[in-house]
Amino acid sequence: MSKQITNHLVEIRFKPNPRFLDNRGFIADQIVENSVFNHWIISENRIDFSSNKNLGLSAFFSFRNLGVTSNYPATKKEFLNITEEYIKSVWEHFITNSIVRIGVRSVYLIESENLTKTFNMYKSKFLKLSDNDIKKFGGELVDVGFPLNFVDGKNFFNIMTGPMEKKQSKNIFGDNAFESGIYLEVDYFKEEISPHIIQKHTIQFVQNGIKKANSIAEQITEWVNT
Repeated sequence: MSKQITNHLVEIRFKPNPRFLDNRGFIADQIVENSVFNHWIISENRIDFSSNKNLGLSAFFSFRNLGVTSNYPATKKEFLNITEEYIKSVWEHFITNSIVRIGVRSVYLIESENLTKTFNMYKSKFLKLSDNDIKKFGGELVDVGFPLNFVDGKNFFNIMTGPMEKKQSKNIFGDNAFESGIYLEVDYFKEEISPHIIQKHTIQFVQNGIKKANSIAEQITEWVNT
């Protein structure tokens, strides 16, 4: 299986709650006490959390949203475990029947053999224009990227994918970026939220978002990295 680097973000948005401003200190203290995060920074409208034992993982809580961020070297498993713990620790500190959006964004860089081959595989699989058709634009095609938007029942997912060389990808993934790679971003979300939503269903949605992103990454890798 091809090497890959992954970053993840889960975000829960809710209707702005001005009471948050009066409770920032209490919320920070409670979350540090009941989660892996042992550092906090309080600003005017937001609290940021981090941990010196879990590098690459952080969290935030504001008057309009909250979430968890995972960057390399944190793994997908660590992200899911910390997200579940964090959701449980913050659940009582915001008005859960005011949630307006839950989203999981996954960003992948998957190592490929070389950029030219990856570019040509994307062009042949995703771009159904012949070389003669492309010449009619009056220039040389040097890069491609493909946005794809889907709906799955009450859930949505948007995809952006394309070949990426290190001088681009290192801005996202740092020095760990591959010389040549497949870039993939999957935003899995829902905006029709039941006012009776519970922790279990929220955690399950995050897990489903990661599973969806993984399956898309596997499919695109099969198409492009052959």
